[in-house]
Amino acid sequence: MRRTAVIIAFTVFMSTFVAIIAILPEARAATLYVGGGGPGNYTTIQGAIDAAFPGDVIFIYNGTYFENIQVYKSLSLVGETRDNTTIDGSGIEDAVHISADWVNITGFTITGGTGSSGIRSGIEFDSVENSTASGNNVTDNDYGITIDSSTNIVIVGNIMFENGISIWGDSVEQWSTHVIDTTNTVNRKPVYYWKNVNGGTIPHGAGQVILANCTDVTVQDQDLSNGTEGLGLSFSSYNTIVNNTASYNERYGIFLQSSHHNTVSNNRLSHNAAGLYLWHSDYNVIAHNLNISYGLWGIYIADSSFNQIYHNNFVENDHQANDITGMNEWNLAYPSGGNYWSDFTDIDEKSGPLQDQPGSDGIWDSPYVLLSGASKDHYPLTAPIGPTSPSAPSEPRKLEATAGNRTVVLTWMPPMSDGGSIISSYIIYRGLATDSLTFLGEIGNVLTYTDTGLVSGQTYHYTVSAKNSVGEGPQSDEANATPSAQNVPPTCSIRSPTPGARVGGDHMVWGMANDTDGTAEIVEIRIDEGPWLEANWSEVDGTRFWIF
Repeated sequence: MRRTAVIIAFTVFMSTFVAIIAILPEARAATLYVGGGGPGNYTTIQGAIDAAFPGDVIFIYNGTYFENIQVYKSLSLVGETRDNTTIDGSGIEDAVHISADWVNITGFTITGGTGSSGIRSGIEFDSVENSTASGNNVTDNDYGITIDSSTNIVIVGNIMFENGISIWGDSVEQWSTHVIDTTNTVNRKPVYYWKNVNGGTIPHGAGQVILANCTDVTVQDQDLSNGTEGLGLSFSSYNTIVNNTASYNERYGIFLQSSHHNTVSNNRLSHNAAGLYLWHSDYNVIAHNLNISYGLWGIYIADSSFNQIYHNNFVENDHQANDITGMNEWNLAYPSGGNYWSDFTDIDEKSGPLQDQPGSDGIWDSPYVLLSGASKDHYPLTAPIGPTSPSAPSEPRKLEATAGNRTVVLTWMPPMSDGGSIISSYIIYRGLATDSLTFLGEIGNVLTYTDTGLVSGQTYHYTVSAKNSVGEGPQSDEANATPSAQNVPPTCSIRSPTPGARVGGDHMVWGMANDTDGTAEIVEIRIDEGPWLEANWSEVDGTRFWIF
């Protein structure tokens, strides 16, 4: 078959000049050709892969190739033009399944990665590293591009329709070592993949959002629909997911893996395989999501505990909810109640915490039992939850005070709830004791403050509150710190008589003393070899002198 020796193989595509280069132990490579009618060219991509050696380049001419490709060698697959070189998986398996390191695939339209048994991908990286997918059209697959248990994968310049990017992995490295930039699009909108980020808000207009090892990020007012999954969080905590639409996704509307203390509120999640999926994720708040509907699952919780799920509307899902561990709370205390379930009708003749007092209260008299049978919503609501008016935010979290040189640096996390209105500022309180805190100052929507000019050795106590358009919320838990400073010796100077002058008889000697980190208290003076004698202090127009 046709093989041409080359020294380096790379592809430049689009106007952004992105170069795809695989650095392999063997510098020399060969190019194999598929299609195009040339003598010795291969007729199938898989045939060329089977014949190739690691490091080879396989160039595929324009055409449609109905194959389910298995790439098990370190190779580069290069399509002639991305719009006219098509790999079609025919609805059987993954269109392209990559199980070797150092694989590059660029310049294709990849489609038909679907299957009746299991979920299939256009491109799947399966337990590999240091591989690249660039400059491809990926459309109409179950999952567009899947990164499964892999590290250091580069995804750039891919145009995705009706599917997106999916990441699987049990370690933070399998989520946070990739390069996925905004040259990738889902339904003509950029993919935002943030890794190792602390703070910030995802820009408006995202097509898909992935947070890997992130803290204190806000995802708000996005439409993340018609892809593989709308929003995925992994190894990410204290993030806020509010007022988004994530519907008609092949996989999940919102997915949390190994992510804790996040707030998911006021989102609309319909027609997904699962509206929300929580896996190994604890202490999250799932509340006021008014439309979790028409999915295979409304919410699915696995190996996750101490989550609070309340004031959500679960409407016409095939399976409304499942809680495998049974260690989560599905309602607030009476009379606030739990969730609305469209598949549940009971009687409402009783009231009270035990539903044993006469009179209806808008809560069904019997609990709603989840599919697993291990969890219950003890106060299921008789009517759907409606939009609520904004309220003041809850208290800021995790306030910490760190002492410095006559300073204290405060840091904190945002409230679990902004009350339905954006936080505009934070208010700092300070005191010398727990019960004597007073207003210190108001700052903008930032999460740190430095208190300066403090007295060394004095303990300072602090709290912080958040403020939105409604008003100020409750204060945080207290933090305290004791600033310190290296003692700088005081200085002393003689102003009269002039240094070096000879004087006789009675003469007043005076000068100034300064202590940069305190107050000079005693000045002593000695004449010739006589004893040290203490000077007196005097003050003129606010200036302090010593006199002898």
